Amino acid sequence: MMRVTFQPTMDDLIDLHLVATWRRRRRLGRVRVNSRPRRSMLLLYLVLVGLTIAVGLAGTQFIDSVLSTLKSIVLSLIPTAIGVVVVLVALYVWLRLTSRQRYRSVLAGSAARLDRAGPLSVIVSETGVETTDALSYFRAFWSGVDEVLDTGQAVLILIGTMVVRCPQRAFASPEEAREFAQLASRYFSEANAADASRAEQPPAD
Repeated sequence: MMRVTFQPTMDDLIDLHLVATWRRRRRLGRVRVNSRPRRSMLLLYLVLVGLTIAVGLAGTQFIDSVLSTLKSIVLSLIPTAIGVVVVLVALYVWLRLTSRQRYRSVLAGSAARLDRAGPLSVIVSETGVETTDALSYFRAFWSGVDEVLDTGQAVLILIGTMVVRCPQRAFASPEEAREFAQLASRYFSEANAADASRAEQPPAD
């Protein structure tokens, strides 16, 4: 078992919401990918087969002509592509900066609760993860945890759409943060292995 205690700040709360938003988008993306109908894949396969047959029948002269045309088009589009990349990078940086400002204004009313709640304790043990402050208590078994991540800036324990986040400053040293993350990962892996072993056992007569 290992415990870490720290006083959450507004920046911690903003980072927590940003991670939770990223988590929800990633889960939704997986749902969309997994729910694509197989008919679209079959249609794409048929189109590729048809194009292959058409190119084969057209002969090498036609292929050389197409490749030459494509080369000239690609060369003419390179400056435009570079400009698009620059704009997209600038847009991404701008969105990252403004997203924190938007969250800060939205979560301004939570500053008083952070003061009332006081220090937050996060405990990882063989059974799961617990969080406690003056206003709340939360517990999750490892069977309900999806992932344990060490980003270098924080240790994240992902539980569905919820996130338990321990910032780097909560630990006495980077080594202690790594120890906490490794212990949580070990508990998580051992719990998953035990669940898988129980699932593989035949039912008792």
